[in-house]
Amino acid sequence: MGIGNIVMVVDSVIAHRFIDSYMAFLGALVSEEERASQRTTQWLVLARSRYAADREALTRYRAANAQRRKMRRLVLDDEMLDAIADMQIGRFVYLKDTRSYSVCLPIEGEAAYFVLGLPSACVT
Repeated sequence: MGIGNIVMVVDSVIAHRFIDSYMAFLGALVSEEERASQRTTQWLVLARSRYAADREALTRYRAANAQRRKMRRLVLDDEMLDAIADMQIGRFVYLKDTRSYSVCLPIEGEAAYFVLGLPSACVT
């Protein structure tokens, strides 16, 4: 790696916690009909677009689930929900998968991202 490269390694347990929390949250932004009539990747894109247009949706999601949480019928991962709140939403060009990572470029092209473990995590 050359000078100026930034490498961030996320433990697989934490990555799966994030994916689980993110998918549960995004699942709340689409209807059952939308989920049933589309592939997982399609409804995730739809939900992500809705969240990008309305970043307060996460606050409402937390509030709507507060009662269920108190009754111990729902476990929300606050650390991962905080990460979702801090997440930068952008547009990326997906280039390819290798056996262990995916390669993505932001539309602006100023960096490349190699996401370890993504190919197996996104299989539906």
